Amino acid sequence: MSASVILAATGAVSITRRRPAAVSYDSSGRVVPPSFTDTTIVASVQSGGASRSLVHNPEGERQAQRRRVITESELRAADQDAGTLADRVLIDGLVYEVQTVKRVVHLLPHYAADVLALQEEES
Repeated sequence: MSASVILAATGAVSITRRRPAAVSYDSSGRVVPPSFTDTTIVASVQSGGASRSLVHNPEGERQAQRRRVITESELRAADQDAGTLADRVLIDGLVYEVQTVKRVVHLLPHYAADVLALQEEES
């Protein structure tokens, strides 16, 4: 049985993966906001344990919605050493950022990612 069959059995849906371009800097050394490439992927979207998570920001604390995404398509979390930004996924009109991702190769290869909803000004 393939991962595609299992995803279909778990109510997989089409979502958009928004992959940022590599980090770039302007002439003054400031990070330039990235451009994104959108791709439609098939994924099983589940609540991420506690459906809300407390996020600590300099301006205070807020709650954010968490989800778990399981897919055969590659997802990436931010990697400061490699200079890559985290993928974002669009689910039910909300933008989520990939926080953690695990490549599972046992039995049926897939990616399992925890994603966190972004505030409108972050998306």
